[in-house]
Amino acid sequence: MEKAKSSIAALYTDDHPLSVKFNQNLIEAYNLRPESKERTQLVNEICARNVEISEAFFGKQSLYLVRPLYTLYTARLHEETDDGSSAALSRMADLIYNGEPVRTN
Repeated sequence: MEKAKSSIAALYTDDHPLSVKFNQNLIEAYNLRPESKERTQLVNEICARNVEISEAFFGKQSLYLVRPLYTLYTARLHEETDDGSSAALSRMADLIYNGEPVRTN
């Protein structure tokens, strides 16, 4: 998987949405590890990076942010405070599709 991600990064850079897919796979792999503060921090960092990449490419209110934001939301549920998960949930409420706010799931 790392070789595939390196190839994508060489062609498109680490800031391309294709990197988000590989990062998502990394998150799933890290979630197989026993729960720890280090694992939680690493997963949260990757999730936040996926949101940044998606925002830069698609826009801050694009429907394409649903999965990165939802993954960030669920990852931050494991933090000691709930501030991060609430913020991700609020961001999902502001998403737009075809110029209209998304009101259904």
